[in-house]
Amino acid sequence: NLVRELLRVSLLRRIRTRTLRRKLGIMTTIREEVRRARLRLFGHVMRMGDTRMVKTVVKEAMEMAGGGKRGRPCATWVSCVKQDLKDRKLGIFSAAKMAEDRATYRSRIVLGTDSDVRDQH
Repeated sequence: NLVRELLRVSLLRRIRTRTLRRKLGIMTTIREEVRRARLRLFGHVMRMGDTRMVKTVVKEAMEMAGGGKRGRPCATWVSCVKQDLKDRKLGIFSAAKMAEDRATYRSRIVLGTDSDVRDQH
């Protein structure tokens, strides 16, 4: 773990990683940073022109219903975005609509509620 290496703290000392991150001033987890980046990219794609291929593909993936193979479906980028938005109590279509106004989307989705929805890991 990079945090432990920076502080030269062994696992044998039984200090939680959360405590060590606080000592370094790191307030968010890597998982949360990845979520923020994913939601920023989703907002960027939703603000693209309707003729852009990327936006067309993402919109199609948003509307597709699951099906096909048995068992748990593979995680896709859109399914991860849906889960991130669900954690923030929003649907993907309402977030896509909200993304048209960059300032609102950024403050509400990317920056606003992230501090409330931290992982306890």
